[in-house]
Amino acid sequence: MNANLHRRCIVTVLFTIVVTAILLSTGIAAPIMRTTRVSQEMQTLAGIHRIHFMVMPLPAPIENIGVTAAKVRGHCSKMLEHAGFKLVEEGRSEVILRLSAFYRSNESVPNASGFVWFLTFEQPVRIERLDHSLRIPTWTGADIGIESNDRLDQTMMEGLDRAIDGFLMKWKVASRE
Repeated sequence: MNANLHRRCIVTVLFTIVVTAILLSTGIAAPIMRTTRVSQEMQTLAGIHRIHFMVMPLPAPIENIGVTAAKVRGHCSKMLEHAGFKLVEEGRSEVILRLSAFYRSNESVPNASGFVWFLTFEQPVRIERLDHSLRIPTWTGADIGIESNDRLDQTMMEGLDRAIDGFLMKWKVASRE
């Protein structure tokens, strides 16, 4: 009987500890998570639902491996629309999400190349000291990679996914605040 009582006490104590930990973690963590401040850069993404998505001309070596501007534009447009953005023509939105790509190879490493996907989120911002509004980048993001040339197209598309996903994650967090 003593062993039975001892087991029940242990179970009761463990149950109490687990329940208390759950209640404390939700009671303490929830307010902290709600009041976490996002950076000013991220705040500029909040509440945006209409954008003009622009793909700058891609370097010829990137186009030559099959990562074309049309393919990139279509791929990213699907991701953005799936997340809830309405993509509009230039001039129909005050905000622009601009995608640029950079490419580099080096003769000392003949079978590999490097790339950068660079995103800028541009919108009108009022500069008080100038008493003027300017369209400037308010958020930037990038994905960088180095890959063997035989896998460069696949790795670039994976990097593109990471860059767009990074933007979408920041936008979602900012829009919840």
